[in-house]
Amino acid sequence: MRVVNNWMEDHGLSLALAKTEIVILTKKRIDTVVPLRVGGVTVQSTRAAKYLGVMVDNKLTWRDQIFRTADKAAKVVQSLSRLMANVGGPRSSRRRLLMSAVQSVLLYGAEVWADALNKEVYRMRLARVQRQAALRGRISISYSF
Repeated sequence: MRVVNNWMEDHGLSLALAKTEIVILTKKRIDTVVPLRVGGVTVQSTRAAKYLGVMVDNKLTWRDQIFRTADKAAKVVQSLSRLMANVGGPRSSRRRLLMSAVQSVLLYGAEVWADALNKEVYRMRLARVQRQAALRGRISISYSF
């Protein structure tokens, strides 16, 4: 971090140290939450940080990302379900369109964390939300993990 901070200062840039988060990526069983001193400010490392909307954790297990995404998508399903009545509600084409928004929420950044779906727990967590969306929106889903 000191090297990055010095480079930025040499090029006329500044690092917002109050907003800086550090995640130490390692597969080893060591404590990754340590204080680091950068530019006169102590920056605490964290176990996970959000980067471009994707939660990156220190072991790259993507657990935080998958569970956070599933919770967010479940809220979207719930919100959209309240908008659409069961009887006399929108046509199935509109239901499919609205529920495809759930798929978009679930699959955001999947190129990065897709390998984590080799774990059954993660697959089932996402499948539960997909099933709710499919039942509510009458859409077909494919489980090609």
